[in-house]
Amino acid sequence: MKYQFICSGATKISQKVQEKIINEFSKVEKLLYKSENFDCRIVVKFRNNRSKVEITIPTPYLLLRSEVESDELLDAVEIAVDKLISQIKKVKARLDRSSNKTNLGRTFGVLDEDEPKEDIYIKNKTIHPQAMTLDDAIMEMDSTDHDFFIYEDIEDHTVSVVYKRKSGGYGVIDIE
Repeated sequence: MKYQFICSGATKISQKVQEKIINEFSKVEKLLYKSENFDCRIVVKFRNNRSKVEITIPTPYLLLRSEVESDELLDAVEIAVDKLISQIKKVKARLDRSSNKTNLGRTFGVLDEDEPKEDIYIKNKTIHPQAMTLDDAIMEMDSTDHDFFIYEDIEDHTVSVVYKRKSGGYGVIDIE
């Protein structure tokens, strides 16, 4: 894997810390088939005595991404790597269960036989969006304690999704 380190601000990451970070990524490289062909972009931001790490690994068929903020840089990297490993294992498990083999198989190797395969039940639900205003949809979403709500906008008759943003407030996705 080829690594690209990007630091915001005047702070630089020492060569020794970069080597520790690359060593931590050896766990991820073992899970990716032909990992030497992939680029790994590591963006480090320092703010208010905290370190934020954004890791992006674009593969030809899937974008792997993890973002973590912590008091210590190496702790943030370790947590971000664990998240990436979890993402990769979920995709591998889904590929192993799927009868429809896709190009994702070219990105990921086969699961180890020793590694337990988890059975995931996928719930399928059919909904019929109700016609309502955005304010009514937000009120309905908040009353059901869900993170999102699908509705038909009463003004333009399009199906929309209102959702709670992590940073606060709400967002709307309009479906054409």
